[in-house]
Formats: sequence, structure tokens, C-alpha cells
Amino acid sequence: MQTYTFRLLSHEGFGRTVIEAQHRGTPVMASKIPVYDEVLGDSYVPIDNYQTPKAWQTCY
Repeated sequence: MQTYTFRLLSHEGFGRTVIEAQHRGTPVMASKIPVYDEVLGDSYVPIDNYQTPKAWQTCY
């Protein structure tokens, strides 16, 4: 079974949690916010409409 890291936030300090997850080889799906775009670039699955469960379900 694959393990994923999900981050449902509207703000984040430096993106440390998702960087640590990726360092361990865990795929990341996270809210599409500027800090994640800057820190993770194309290496994560961004969720544009992160406040609706349907958006997460569709991407998962």
C-alpha cells in the first residue's frame, strides 16, 4: 500500500513538513499555495480548490 502526505492548509511557514515527507520518498498532495509552489515546484500534486473535499477526492 502506498503512503501519501496530505497538507490541507491555507498558509504555511517554510514547507518543512512536505520537504521532510518527500525526503523519505512519500508523494505529497497539498494545497496550492505560494510557499509550496516555490519550495516543491513540480514535485507535488497541487490542489487548486483545497477547501472543498471534492477537489481532494478528484486528485486522489
